Amino acid sequence: MDVTAVAAARGLARPRLGEILGLALVFALAHAAMLTLGWTAGAAAAEAVAAWDHWIAFAVLAGLGVRSIAEALGDDDGEAVEVRTDWKTIALLAVATSIDAIAAGLTLPLLSPAPWISISVIAAVVATFTTAGSALGRAAGARIGGHLHLLGGVALIAIGAKILIEHLTA
Repeated sequence: MDVTAVAAARGLARPRLGEILGLALVFALAHAAMLTLGWTAGAAAAEAVAAWDHWIAFAVLAGLGVRSIAEALGDDDGEAVEVRTDWKTIALLAVATSIDAIAAGLTLPLLSPAPWISISVIAAVVATFTTAGSALGRAAGARIGGHLHLLGGVALIAIGAKILIEHLTA
C-alpha cells in the first residue's frame, strides 16, 4: 500500500503514460530485488535491515518531501509546475518503499509455492498498484491544479511518518 500512496503523490504531477509505466517497473523490480536479497541473505541480514528499514524509509521519503515543498515555495507565480521525476528520485522512492521486503523475503521458503513464483506475483501486484496509484494521483492532479509540489511533498512526508510510526508502535 505504501507504493500506491507514493505513486499517487507522484501522480499529482500529471506524469505521462511512459513515466507511470517506468515508475511501476522500477518499483516492481526494487521489491523483487529486496525480496530476493532477503531470501538469499538469510536471517542475519534481514534482522539488521528490520532494525533500520523504517528509519531509512522515513528519511528518504521525508527528504524528498521537503525538497518538493521547497520547490513549491520557490515557485513565485503560484501556477502548477511541470514535474518530470528523474530516475535518481524514482530509485530513491523505490528503495524507500521496498526496503522492508528484505525481511519479508525471509519467509519465502516457508510458503508452498517456490520463492521465485511468490517474488513474481508480488512484483506484479506492486506494478499494478503503482500504476493504479499513479493514475489516481494524475486524475486528482488534473483537478487540483497549482502547487502540486507542495501537496506531493506533504504526502511523501506523511507516508514516511506513517511507516515510521507503524514500525515504532508495532
